[in-house]
Amino acid sequence: MTFRVLLVLVFSILPVCLLRAQPIPVSSPELEDYYRRAQLKGELDSAVSFMVRPLLPGAAFSLSANPFYPDSSQQKKLRINDTRAFDSGNGLLRILPFEVRLQNQTKVPYGWNDGAMIPAKGLQSVITWGVHLNYKALSLTLKPELVTAKNKLYEGFPTEYPDEDWALFFNYYHNVIDLPEQFGTSAYQRLLPGQSSLRVNVDNFSLGLSTENLWWGPGMRNSLIMSNTAPGFFHITLNTIKPVKTVAGSFEGQFIAGRLADSKFAPIDSARTLYEVPIYRPRNTEWRYLSGMVLTWQPRWVKGLFIGYARTSQAYHSDLDHPADYLPFLLPVKRFKPGKFTFEDDRKSDQYASFFMRWLFPRANGEFYLEYGMNNHYADMSRLDVAGGHSRAYVLGIRKLFPLTPVDDLSVNAEVTQLMGPGDYISKPGESWYVNSVVRQGYTHMGQLLGAGTGPASSLQSLDLAWHRKLNFVGLRAERYLHNDDLMYYIYYDARRSWVDISYSLRLGLTRGHFAFTGELQRNKSLNYFFFLKEQPGVFWVPGRDVVNLTTKFSVSYRF
Repeated sequence: MTFRVLLVLVFSILPVCLLRAQPIPVSSPELEDYYRRAQLKGELDSAVSFMVRPLLPGAAFSLSANPFYPDSSQQKKLRINDTRAFDSGNGLLRILPFEVRLQNQTKVPYGWNDGAMIPAKGLQSVITWGVHLNYKALSLTLKPELVTAKNKLYEGFPTEYPDEDWALFFNYYHNVIDLPEQFGTSAYQRLLPGQSSLRVNVDNFSLGLSTENLWWGPGMRNSLIMSNTAPGFFHITLNTIKPVKTVAGSFEGQFIAGRLADSKFAPIDSARTLYEVPIYRPRNTEWRYLSGMVLTWQPRWVKGLFIGYARTSQAYHSDLDHPADYLPFLLPVKRFKPGKFTFEDDRKSDQYASFFMRWLFPRANGEFYLEYGMNNHYADMSRLDVAGGHSRAYVLGIRKLFPLTPVDDLSVNAEVTQLMGPGDYISKPGESWYVNSVVRQGYTHMGQLLGAGTGPASSLQSLDLAWHRKLNFVGLRAERYLHNDDLMYYIYYDARRSWVDISYSLRLGLTRGHFAFTGELQRNKSLNYFFFLKEQPGVFWVPGRDVVNLTTKFSVSYRF
């Protein structure tokens, strides 16, 4: 019996009832932002950190309404019944929204936090639909994603660069991270399990299997450890679904053990050689084991303050030789070994850690947040005064709401992400964020980053201004994005060549009945694209290669 026939039979025999708690996917930023803004305005529980996601509004905030209709003050009487109950109300089934997301890039790829989508020129789409089932303590979500991309060819690292430059590019990029410039040379299509999970939920806790995207940390444009730039990966999870309240305050957290995959795409021009030696070193493509944890604490003595810690470790599954390799984040921090300039070779792992905080001010309708991370877990406190910043990165942001009417508000958000090393980085034994010479896929899954989508050695300054009325919004965004400056210095050591993108975008959101629409039009100008300068004899300041790209995004969701 096919799944479709089974679904029809189930709907034909089940009476109508309400389903309370179910997750809002990380791939639904407009819905997440609605709840986050409601918290800033003091309308929702201030004990929820918004730093361990996906969020379950029904459980976290004790809401009984359909989480996909937060713009409704009354229970919706839908013409198509989306929720059915069975076994005297112990079992509940809901149809999830049908959603289509479209994106088009005119010249080069630009953007992140788009999950199953790939960095590609031309048109691409993601189609997703599903169901959510609860039976007593058991919950099942099936929400697969079909991604299709034209994946047109575009110019990446300039072909006119000499072989020496190409060798350095591969040595510091393609040989230490699985971030293809091009996902093959033909159209791309994948059917992924998407935002699916099977869980057992008891009180404040949930244990299960999942392929959902995760987001750890307070950032809105970037997160150092876990974001939704890559597709969701298969993982076992033990997590809270609402804050655990104690005499010391409220706690939230998650432990995961997952499986990461290679992109299976070799770099463009991987057959190049330097002095008859291949510049590309094929990597081990076996699956990698990822373990991680995140924990947040809201002290009862400081209202609105959240403090958190996240840590992950990945290794090739064939290198898991000891029981401690499966839960390395439970081991104590290891001290730096004097005279030994390899950090994690002894266990052949790639590790990351970050501390973060979010301070919520409901009376002022604002928040301040910070994440500070390290790309290796070794520490030698005696060296912090001379080398403490060589592996650091941070995300810093502030947001303020200005209520205009009881239902309208103006939102201003400024955020800075810094993954570029300090000026003296080249003399230090560390590596750029997300690249690794042992686990040579770097911190990626299926060729995309698990952490900040801006990538290794990048920096981003972002300013957002938006008017909101519930789920309707009009927004403007301006950003400055510096690409992989460590790579530029490694190849050229010439500040004139820094590759900087300046972008401006108009964002719109509209809900009408069952439908929710979003759109974005963005103009991005790349200065010195791929570090290219038009050298002229005797002239120091020369023009670079500039590329103007237009990004168009549109999504429509039908909420049953």
